[in-house]
Amino acid sequence: MRDNWKLLLAIADLAGGSWPKRIRAAAVSLTKQFYEPSVGRQCLSLFVELFLTSEYDGLVTSAWAREQFIADPTAVWVNYKGKGLITQRGIADILAGYQSTLGGPVRPEVIHPRGRPADRGYKLEWFEIAFRHYLHVEIKDILKQRRERAYERTVGEGIFHGEAKKPFVEPYARTHPKYAAYQAQP
Repeated sequence: MRDNWKLLLAIADLAGGSWPKRIRAAAVSLTKQFYEPSVGRQCLSLFVELFLTSEYDGLVTSAWAREQFIADPTAVWVNYKGKGLITQRGIADILAGYQSTLGGPVRPEVIHPRGRPADRGYKLEWFEIAFRHYLHVEIKDILKQRRERAYERTVGEGIFHGEAKKPFVEPYARTHPKYAAYQAQP
């Protein structure tokens, strides 16, 4: 396709006037081969990944989210709006355009990650409407995939040391009375 345009571009350059600019604009619009999602959808997609990989179940701190946004040097977030690296405020501004399950926009609030002092960030359940509507992703699917990844990590790291492998049990389930009965089984 590129070779086809070379001749037309050369002719337009020889013709002069407004032709070079017009033919180049036509070439760009006619050869677009992919759909690039909006900045908002890219942000939501990245948050799905963040919730899958966060060390805190269903929580993402604003600071860690920003670190992950700018980790890829080729991403749109590295030169966001031509002003350099995206800030925590920039992420919050993008997410403010999406409806939260709390009734207002998705915005960072004080969260309490286990083992850490309170911090500003996001909870997974706040994104339920946005994920479903814009990405066609359900919260339950994110949680299921997160459990599967956690199970694969525990098995892959050899945590069981040769003993019979038991199914992955959610950390919060360990406080349930049935958990003690499960542990007592041979």
